[in-house]
Amino acid sequence: RIGLVLEWVEGMNLKAYANECGLRWNLLPQDGRVKDGGDPGPNHKRKLLMDVTSGMQFLHAQKPPIIHRDLKPANILVEMLATPPRAKITDFGVSVLLESDDVQGKSGTKAYMAPEVVTGKQYNTSADVYSFGCT
Repeated sequence: RIGLVLEWVEGMNLKAYANECGLRWNLLPQDGRVKDGGDPGPNHKRKLLMDVTSGMQFLHAQKPPIIHRDLKPANILVEMLATPPRAKITDFGVSVLLESDDVQGKSGTKAYMAPEVVTGKQYNTSADVYSFGCT
């Protein structure tokens, strides 16, 4: 049996957070100036992105590696009580252990799936990196 003990995160998912504060993922506006308003700015966005990449690095460094297989904004929680807010990966319902070199089978949300997952080919932890890039 496998059991997960998860931290309680007071906040919302990244999709809702982005909508609420007008977050746009372009790290620098086209004119190069940070605008006033609801968007928290490029440093805050970089911090959230680094939180997720650190989480992926942790999952992929396990023995055997863990592939999330459904990494998307709705599965990333933003902890609002932290200063600055922190991002945390959630929803491991379709994740798998990479016990051989590759995994097969479609799993996840199609809009965020790597091409090799969509086409039913073998894939590995790089599929999570692709999904995160779509985020």
